[in-house]
Amino acid sequence: QQSEFMEALEKVWRQKQSDKLSDAKNLQVQIAELEDTKSRLVIEMVSCDESLKNDIKSEIENLKIKIARLQSQVADLKSLEDDMAQFVEFGLNYTDNLIDDWWDLDYETRLWCQQLIFPGGITFNSQKKVGTPFLSPIYTLQANKKAPENASDALVVELAGIEPASVGLFN
Repeated sequence: QQSEFMEALEKVWRQKQSDKLSDAKNLQVQIAELEDTKSRLVIEMVSCDESLKNDIKSEIENLKIKIARLQSQVADLKSLEDDMAQFVEFGLNYTDNLIDDWWDLDYETRLWCQQLIFPGGITFNSQKKVGTPFLSPIYTLQANKKAPENASDALVVELAGIEPASVGLFN
């Protein structure tokens, strides 16, 4: 289930970051073009007039600066992959240790969190069996078949009737 979770998370992450990833690809193309121009200028400098060599050297230096700037931008954008990996690691560690924080919550917050996983509630029968009509897609990792009208994809989970929690519940 962890691998399914990571695949689903990566899919959503890539959708959200697709613009930045396509920007990185565009920058790579620009870098290749600038490198090609720089190479042509170096070759041209070998056979050009002495009066043009300083101008060509200056242009090559400008190209090197532009290339370095673009490479820095690409490195920043490529760090998104590392950010996603760190986020997944944090999320999995957080949920693995969530039980430790559960009993530190006040009653109301615990009920709210319980609704996130068991939106149909928890039932007890006369044989002391515990059950629930259904589990949240957060836990089952099943895509929501019917996304809200304003949702961009079916991986969105709508939690109707649940009040948002305050920030820092598990600190």
